[in-house]
Amino acid sequence: MKKLLLLGVLVLFLIGTVSAFEIDNKLTYSNEDLKVTFENLWGLPLIGSELGTAELKSHPSVNYVKRVGAGNQVTMWYDFDFVDLYENGFGEVIFTDQRTGEIIERDYSFVYWGDKERDVFRQGECSFSINETKTCENIFLGKEIYKTWLPYNSKDIPKGSIRIGIKVNVKINDYVDGVWVVVGKGISKHAEWTADLNVDLVSYWMLDEVSGTLALDSIDGVYNGTLIDMTDSNWISGGLIGNALDFFNNSNRVLIPSFNDGNSDSSISLWLNYTPDDIRKSGNFQNSAILLGDWSSGFYFIDNSTHLLFRGWNGDATASTIGEVLYANWDETIFNHLVFIYSDVGSGTLDIELYLNNVSFGEITDVGSAYGDYEWIGGHDVNALGLNGTLDEIGLWNRSLTVDEISDLYNNGNGIGFLSLLAPSVTLNSPENGLNTTNNTILFNATIFDDNNLVNVSLYIDDVLNETNSSGINNTDYLFIKTFDVGSYNWTYKACDINNSCTITSTRTFNIFSFIEESQTFNVSSFETATESFNVNLTTNGSIPTIGKLIYGSVIYSDATITNTVDNNYNISRTIQIPIGIGTINWSFNFTLAGSEMNTSIQNQLVNSSELGLCNATLIVPYINFTFKDEAD
Repeated sequence: MKKLLLLGVLVLFLIGTVSAFEIDNKLTYSNEDLKVTFENLWGLPLIGSELGTAELKSHPSVNYVKRVGAGNQVTMWYDFDFVDLYENGFGEVIFTDQRTGEIIERDYSFVYWGDKERDVFRQGECSFSINETKTCENIFLGKEIYKTWLPYNSKDIPKGSIRIGIKVNVKINDYVDGVWVVVGKGISKHAEWTADLNVDLVSYWMLDEVSGTLALDSIDGVYNGTLIDMTDSNWISGGLIGNALDFFNNSNRVLIPSFNDGNSDSSISLWLNYTPDDIRKSGNFQNSAILLGDWSSGFYFIDNSTHLLFRGWNGDATASTIGEVLYANWDETIFNHLVFIYSDVGSGTLDIELYLNNVSFGEITDVGSAYGDYEWIGGHDVNALGLNGTLDEIGLWNRSLTVDEISDLYNNGNGIGFLSLLAPSVTLNSPENGLNTTNNTILFNATIFDDNNLVNVSLYIDDVLNETNSSGINNTDYLFIKTFDVGSYNWTYKACDINNSCTITSTRTFNIFSFIEESQTFNVSSFETATESFNVNLTTNGSIPTIGKLIYGSVIYSDATITNTVDNNYNISRTIQIPIGIGTINWSFNFTLAGSEMNTSIQNQLVNSSELGLCNATLIVPYINFTFKDEAD
């Protein structure tokens, strides 16, 4: 009795708190390997074998490569649902450079998706100074709750449901795989991400044309601009990178298709070469447009006697100065880099921050939401805001660029050219999806094309990297020849170019068999005691089938006939008398192939009873009379 009582006390202490250091666990994958079930391998009493689950939500599949920006980014997250608190359940994250296969170091932290409170303001009355600087009062409206990523300062997995992610200090051009150790087990069906400036890039105008009336959008040409009152002479050489577009009177402007991405984070990067003339420095407050929509969205700058004032509209007919720069500090001989960052602060308002040559230069808060309806580059339809300067390399993103990315775009004043967003094109040629074969050698074939420099092409077998070809030859067939044991497999190709744009194909499957059953020949319905023949035609992997047997119900008939028809094709047949007994009878052949017993698929035959005549019929019985003579008389 004392022993039983002691065990009961021990179990009570175990319930409700489990530690990764106390027991051995196992994990099971499901839902296309996106969901992991953690189980207690020891099966401790009263706790239950299932500890909890974690489902990858940041990636649609385990083969998906997530594209993120540089800087501190949440690169992967899981939805956890645990039965009880699991102490120290979150272990380290192992980062691997996917190009070199080497383990690398990255700073990271845990975050969770939770509620946060913030103040809500609206703009009150505004006033303007003599240099047109606008000052507005903020009126406090109250508090609101919004969802965001918050620090998770614990290694314990809480009881119940929670979404927890990993925020990683992502480096420019990273291509990284992350394996998270949870309850002492690495989640091998893990997540990959790549960092580049093409993530969420909406439009990019390189302005490298030499003639014509179109400013081409490098992102699929969706927002190509049309030059208004401009000629071939406006296309000039000597841009920051390649050519540039020069604006030299108030009527010069570029019309772009209007688009509005709504009230959310976004960014604009551009290079401006501008020389203020004496008239503009005279204090006449002449305006120069950069990127505009209607009178409530976009950016422009103003010359006064001492400064350039960079301004942004507030979502209405008013504007605010974001930052000012003295003429003495403005280098007229170079292209200056401007980045405008919109940050969503909720309640339909945004903050705008300006970076000038890689330095945060100013900020305005609580502007309206009509920020994204851009229609004009370098001018406006009423010609009131013409630009007398040169623009180059204009990009729009529907996210906030990070400090690291702004620095990368600036590149010590040299800028960086646009890198194509298009990932390599991959066409799978062979083997066909769902292939069944007896050939142990499989030829994998795919045609790869990329508009930039192709870097490598990889073959994955059962979600594991099998081989990589780094020849970089473009627009050709990439072949891999592999040998397999009997079994079922899946495979994919992955192709990456110099811009870290990767394509992972859909998953295909194939099956390797010792033999393939081609056909079965028999009567699907028969009778008791009838004579029936059963035949199976099959193709083997080159081995010769021997010792054939027909298994009919529970009866085994040996001495089946095996006939080689052609090459590796064989017939196995047997003729029997159907046993007494009606119903559906299963049958198949058993035979020996390369020393192993094999069975064909199970087929069904319906056996009916054998009946003689009509038992309930009325019959007329005939009689014959015979007369016998006694020969003794």
